[in-house]
This record gives sequence, structure tokens and C-alpha cells, in this order.
Amino acid sequence: TFYECQPVTLIEDRISGSIDIFPEEASSHHQLLGPCLFDGLLYSDALFLWEDTVTAYLDEDIFPASQTCVVRCEEFLFNFSCVMEGLQAKGLSPRAGLNFWRVDQGSEEEAALEAIAASVVEVVQEPFGKHTAPLDSTAKDDSHPPCTRRSRQELLAYYSQAENRHKDLSHMALARLRTMAPELIEFLNYREFDALD
Repeated sequence: TFYECQPVTLIEDRISGSIDIFPEEASSHHQLLGPCLFDGLLYSDALFLWEDTVTAYLDEDIFPASQTCVVRCEEFLFNFSCVMEGLQAKGLSPRAGLNFWRVDQGSEEEAALEAIAASVVEVVQEPFGKHTAPLDSTAKDDSHPPCTRRSRQELLAYYSQAENRHKDLSHMALARLRTMAPELIEFLNYREFDALD
């Protein structure tokens, strides 16, 4: 889904030389590799938007590392116990008897973490890790497109198959993926386009 990313067509006015921007209806993932608008900014493609977003996550002035945890969605899907153990090692602990965890009581992060965690994790028993299981059902309601509301088992089955990782991508799309933000790709361990390495 595109959420707030608006695919557009750019047409140059031959007389004035100005560029007119025309919104398109989001209809194909291929549009993500064309021009798009997000939050009033024009991007050559959605990968530049991704680069800006991830760069902001890693900016110490915006998200101090001492208060921030960036977790790839692949880790939540394929290495859930390791993510939970890592969060626990950083000071996040389960709240006994409830379906969410917390940081130190009264901290600024507590409410936000509880809201996120309540939709993601079911605490079976303490401590984290092997005893913490992800929910199989989606946290998204019917207002989201069906393609974004698959169960965890459906997602595991689909993304576990290597042929699905680049399914229906053109040679140009794969070439674009190879040229994007190498320092971010390396930092997030997306070498060779294999998120599971």
C-alpha cells in the first residue's frame, strides 16, 4: 500500500518550462519506482523517501541512540525471540500478567511502548525470548487493504521463499535497488538483497 505516498506524473510545459504535477491513483507497486509526493516533498521514487526516513531514524539529533531502537520488520517476522531478548537486554521488561511490556515506570517512553507492544506481542510467561510469542493475527483492522492484513503464518510462508523477494521486479527496478544508499543497506544488513542473512 502507498499510505501517504502519492504517485504522480510530471509533465513539462513546453512554453513556460515549468513542471506540472498530476496525482495518479495508486494501482501498482511499479509506481513506487516513479515520482511521488510525500508530505509536500517531491521524490524521484519511493526509495529516496525510504532513504530519507531511515536516515532520520539514525540521526542522533532526532532519535538519540540511548533512547531509540530501530528494528527491521524482517527481524520481527523471522527472529522475534531475538528481538524481544535484545529489547530486554536494553532494559525493557515484561509487565506480569498483561499482554504488553514496559520500560521503567513513569518514563516518557512507557505509554508509547505499551500501545505498540499491546498490538504485537502476547506475553506467555516471563522472561522474554523463548517464552514470548508473537500474535499470529494482524493488528490492522478492516480499514486497511486486505494485502496488509495477512496473518503471521501467511507472511512467513511468503517471505521464506526466496523467489518472492524480487517477484515481478524488472531489471531496471533491481538495478535501482542496487544503487540505493549503500551505507544504509550495509548498516541494516541488506547485503545482496537478502534480508534474512
